[in-house]
Amino acid sequence: MKLLVLATALGCGIVGGVFFAFSTFIMKALARLPAPQGIAAMQSINIVVINPAFIAALFGTGLLCAVLVFTGGGSEVPYARWAAIAYLVGTIGVTMAGNVPLNDRLAKLDPQAESSAAVWQDYVRVWTRWNHMRTAAALVACVGLMMGMPERLSENWGRQGPFSERSGGGRLEAPLRCRFGSACRHKPHRSESGPAFLRQPLSNSNQRDLVLVEEGIGLIQVRQISDHTAFQCSSRPSSLE
Repeated sequence: MKLLVLATALGCGIVGGVFFAFSTFIMKALARLPAPQGIAAMQSINIVVINPAFIAALFGTGLLCAVLVFTGGGSEVPYARWAAIAYLVGTIGVTMAGNVPLNDRLAKLDPQAESSAAVWQDYVRVWTRWNHMRTAAALVACVGLMMGMPERLSENWGRQGPFSERSGGGRLEAPLRCRFGSACRHKPHRSESGPAFLRQPLSNSNQRDLVLVEEGIGLIQVRQISDHTAFQCSSRPSSLE
């Protein structure tokens, strides 16, 4: 499920980035050209953009969002369903209802006709407004999908990396990461030197105490304190229950 959410967020970010470029400088550059040149350039863009890479990014992301609407994305990404809806409605929906009809009308326009200049000016104004909407929707969806993922990724890394229970032979095994106030339910006590500690027994096969040292934010440096293994933890001990 996390891979699905990450892939969807990546797709939203890519599509949002493409549309962001049109909103911020491409359409402005085309509007500065003489009308016949601007119309011809945009007609060419609308033809070239229909390619496998862009179609896969736009509608492939939409397919992934549709899956998230039904699955919810899991408890680790609380806004996944709403983010997916934002992309489907605000990006795919706006594209099909707003930008595509304008592109179809532009494709029938003769760049050299005298009446085309006024049509082009109106096209640039309305098309860009729709594009702002679908850009915002794609980027909001990307942010919504990423909310909560850094924490989940750090926890997964901690389970596989050096922040785990030390067993025989110096090999690091079972998951170990103290998250004050949630995963950890141990009462703090203070040493004479001041820092707050948590003591937690290890497995039956290894009765050394695990010392968790509260200091700073982030994943955790390991060092030996006599017969203890010390881990710096990320939150304040006052949040412990």
